[in-house]
Amino acid sequence: MSVELRKEHLPVITSFYGREQLLAVPKLKSSSGKHQAKAISTALFDCNLLDNLQIMCCDTTASNTGCFNGACAILEQSLGRELLLFACRHKGYESVLQAVFEAKIKQIASSPDILMFKKFRENWNNIDSSDIKPYLKFVTGRVAKTSSKLC
Repeated sequence: MSVELRKEHLPVITSFYGREQLLAVPKLKSSSGKHQAKAISTALFDCNLLDNLQIMCCDTTASNTGCFNGACAILEQSLGRELLLFACRHKGYESVLQAVFEAKIKQIASSPDILMFKKFRENWNNIDSSDIKPYLKFVTGRVAKTSSKLC
């Protein structure tokens, strides 16, 4: 696996009105709280959601929940306000993701080599990561293209 593939990525997910949406999967310089907080705030800013942020959900690693250098503390400092923190152990969130995956994808996996993810990993070098857009920009662009065809 190339060095580029091994770079740390952080999925930024928002939940609203009973829906969850993947906003971005930015590449991190490191997994430090500082770099995570910057990536999260950039994704939220790009989607015009910074002012709406109320709750953070993450695992309990120090890079997330550390009092001074954790991503949550840094986000609160940069926003100038406190946020509600839902911290859970790493394995707890994996159980939720597994249940969603099994319900939506209809594939029960007993090994880490899930075919869909394996294909994704093998083709990662073919993905133009500079062209990955936050969901809101993607939808806005698609709506604009569709609207212009209707006129």
